[in-house]
Amino acid sequence: KSPYNAKKESSISKKKKKRKDKKDKKVKVETMKKEGKEQKIEEPMEGLRPEEQEALLAKRAGAAQRRDEEEERDAALREPLRVGFLSAHLRKHSICKLFCGVIGGLSNPAIVPTPRGARPLEVYAFSSLQENHEDNHTKALIASLAHKDRFVRVGKTVVSNRNEVTRRGIDVLVFLDVGMDPSTMIWASARLAPLQLCLWGHPTTTESSHMDYFVSSFD
Repeated sequence: KSPYNAKKESSISKKKKKRKDKKDKKVKVETMKKEGKEQKIEEPMEGLRPEEQEALLAKRAGAAQRRDEEEERDAALREPLRVGFLSAHLRKHSICKLFCGVIGGLSNPAIVPTPRGARPLEVYAFSSLQENHEDNHTKALIASLAHKDRFVRVGKTVVSNRNEVTRRGIDVLVFLDVGMDPSTMIWASARLAPLQLCLWGHPTTTESSHMDYFVSSFD
C-alpha cells in the first residue's frame, strides 16, 4: 500500500471509531435515563482548542455548582422547621385561651409548605411559668404536642436557660405576650433564633432590635 492509501485508511478508521464511540455514548446515556440513573458522562477534552477547553471547564464547573446547590436544598428540606412559642401564661389565662389551641393545632401536621418546598414541622412550647402554677390547661397543651419533651420549662431563670432555645436549633421563635412578665422581656432583648416575632397577647411595641415582626389579624 502507498503511504497515501495507508493514511487515508487510517483517517477513515478514526472517523468510524469516532462515530461508533458517539453512538455507544448515546445508547449508554439513553439506557441510564431509562434506568433513572444520574448522567455523569463528561465530554472529552482531547482535540479541543484552548478556548473550547476553557468553555467546557466552565460548563462543568457550573454543572457541579448546580448539583451542590440542589443537594444543599434537598438536605435543607429534609431538616424539620422548628418553631418555638414562649410565654409565662401557659395555664388558665387569656393568653392560653387565645394561643394554646393554635400551638396544639400546629403540632399535628407533619409537613408544612415553605417558599423552598415542603418541610417537616416541629413545634415547641417554652414556658417560664413556675411548675407549681401549672394546671389542667397546661396539661392539655402538653398532651397536644407531638412529644412531651417539646414542652420546655425554663422557669424564671431565663438568662441561664436561653440555651434551651439555641441548643434545639429553633428556626422561628414566637413571643406570645412580651411585656406581661419580666422573664419574656429578658428573652426579647436577645437574638435566640434566626427569625423572631411577637403576637398580640400584649399589643405594644417591644422596642427590641431583635424582634423581626409583629403578627396581627385583619378583617
